[in-house]
Amino acid sequence: MSHGNHHKSTPTALSPTPSDIHEVAPIPINLSSEDLLEPEDAPPPPSPLAKRLSSSLPILNSIQKYSSISFTVFSFIHGASVLVAPAISPSFSDELISLGRAIYQAPGLEELLVFGSLTAHVLSGLSARLVRGWIYRIHHDEGKAERRRRRAQKAKRSTSFVGRQEIETQADGKVIVRDDDAMGLTGGVSGYAGVAPKKSWIFRKFGLSPLQFAGYASILPVLFHVTQMRLIPLFVDGDSSYVTMDYVSHIFGTTQGLWRPLLNWVVYPPMILMTTYHTIYGMLRWLRVKDLKLRKVAVNVISLISLCGVWSIYTVSKMESTAPGFIQKKFDKYLDVLYFGKLV
Repeated sequence: MSHGNHHKSTPTALSPTPSDIHEVAPIPINLSSEDLLEPEDAPPPPSPLAKRLSSSLPILNSIQKYSSISFTVFSFIHGASVLVAPAISPSFSDELISLGRAIYQAPGLEELLVFGSLTAHVLSGLSARLVRGWIYRIHHDEGKAERRRRRAQKAKRSTSFVGRQEIETQADGKVIVRDDDAMGLTGGVSGYAGVAPKKSWIFRKFGLSPLQFAGYASILPVLFHVTQMRLIPLFVDGDSSYVTMDYVSHIFGTTQGLWRPLLNWVVYPPMILMTTYHTIYGMLRWLRVKDLKLRKVAVNVISLISLCGVWSIYTVSKMESTAPGFIQKKFDKYLDVLYFGKLV
């Protein structure tokens, strides 16, 4: 065997030759934010209970939406007669009240249009909020991704600064509100003035949108109003035909002591503001009105109706009652049942 012979190495399949190397077209890879998470950071799959709860939310939202539409019909009829008309003439208001009663107190219609729709609206809204909270608690400690989302939400509420995620100026100059849960209608007084919109203090403090807060805060005053103006007369006399502007004047008078009219002054002006705000803002929400200019118009309408309502109360409280003595005794009887539970 000759040690001088050299053997050439032959290429194998694992050793590419220069002729085997060539350029290939790049293949784009689209990764979502979840693809970039570490395995332990990836959000866990929803549990069966969370899936069932989530499936109920569209139903609850639909009930809340359509019940608000039917109740809004009543609100406009009733609001015109008790908020706007008294500022013109108390007698004109009584005429509208009588006309309105013929419509919304018709047999079966009041239960559906007024009490039914209001109850459905409140209960569906509360139920939807409870369901969302339940889903949140189910996923409360299921991975770092969930904790990171909660920290982001907390950071969003910790500052009053408004960014592009809340409000945006489009190329044509139109200003669009993108997140009205945080901003409310216009981003506060400063946003309405066009200076510097801010996140709502209510949102930052309680995590509620101004629309939600106005709705929840209206529940007790509205319940007081319905009890005083409809349920007590219905309980005592079987109807509320004696409830006129004379009755309103009576409850804001001082003939039964000072604390009763003071209580009504504490309850009614805020109720007028909150219910007007909630009704008109809710309509804009369902209609998806995002244009800041239109929302400022809505603020003007809300302010005008609220001021008109308070002025109407003041006007009626100062008028001379024309009710006969026996009717005024009925008014006292209503109030005794309301405030002291004196059965008649």
